[in-house]
Amino acid sequence: MGIGTHALLLVIVASQTIQSYEAIRSKSVMNESRETSRRSIGEIWHIASFDQTIRSRVAIELLTSWPIPARRGTSVGFWFFYYASFGPPPRKEFSLYPPSWIVWVAQDGSISQLRRVQPHELALEVREGEPFATYAWPPSWTIEEADKKRNDLLLAYGKAVAAWEQRPGNPSPADGQLITDFRRRFLELTPAPLLPCYRALGSAFFTWIGL
Repeated sequence: MGIGTHALLLVIVASQTIQSYEAIRSKSVMNESRETSRRSIGEIWHIASFDQTIRSRVAIELLTSWPIPARRGTSVGFWFFYYASFGPPPRKEFSLYPPSWIVWVAQDGSISQLRRVQPHELALEVREGEPFATYAWPPSWTIEEADKKRNDLLLAYGKAVAAWEQRPGNPSPADGQLITDFRRRFLELTPAPLLPCYRALGSAFFTWIGL
């Protein structure tokens, strides 16, 4: 697979390898400032990716989505979905399978509503358990570059979510740059066929951000 396209995929979505959660927590993305009871976006994503309670039911081979901000009453938390993607060597494109699980992670890191889902629940009119699209990462990316892009996206998430929480109705002119930056980073690292799933679980946020 070239530079190790398989390895590159693991770095971007951090899923097809078993790593300890405590080791992952040392990533630079954890340097976001936070209150004791409020986890950073990076921490929340790593909980969704590696928490043993989740992974005891959701196979480690299933990839973790990016955070999907949503409101419950007056508080904001995050949905995640889990999906499969396979491309045995020497294949350069990866087959994409519809999400099969979702989970809710609150801002304090607590987990709830872990359950199986059908594709139509996430706005995909496709067959369960069958590939429905293909995609490929840019062949020029190195593992180090992909890792940095992931960390930068999670940091951009923190800024975008904070702005959305403060101004949920409409973004202010001052939000323009952070929205543009978030959209660019998010679309660069997100397979386009999965965008309907993000909108289905986080319509308010993704409408606010222009996606």
